[in-house]
Amino acid sequence: MKPFMKAFLALYCTGVSAHAEELEVVTVKVPTQLVVETYKARVDVGTREFQPIRLEARPNLTRGTLVEINLRIGDKLRSDGMSVKSGINEVAPFATVLTRGLNGVPNTGEAFTYEYTISFFETEEPPGRMWSTKRGKGYKVLWTKTLQREVK
Repeated sequence: MKPFMKAFLALYCTGVSAHAEELEVVTVKVPTQLVVETYKARVDVGTREFQPIRLEARPNLTRGTLVEINLRIGDKLRSDGMSVKSGINEVAPFATVLTRGLNGVPNTGEAFTYEYTISFFETEEPPGRMWSTKRGKGYKVLWTKTLQREVK
């Protein structure tokens, strides 16, 4: 069968992209659970329970990992940090200590939600200082997940 006809049949008869064979499969482990330990003056937060996921990425594009950390206090969202790295790598175990009453962290007895979002993406924008990943053509989120835990 001629390549053109093969691509035509793949695209229109099966609903599968004619370019599906060009995707590369990447397997990476990601956390599935946030662990929170509360104390009078602080809150300890960390990731636990890692599991593998499969991503399909286009070759010849830059791949990256974005981790965003937020505190949701009532109806307000406050950033507690972010990290952008080139490459799709296993997400390292994460742990942090929040001091109650500082930097917007509520005092004991006041509830808030801790959010930890992991995203893997691809882009035509090469990595560098002040990397603006969404600026390049071809930006696509390959996978994202937000882990949340309520803290009191």
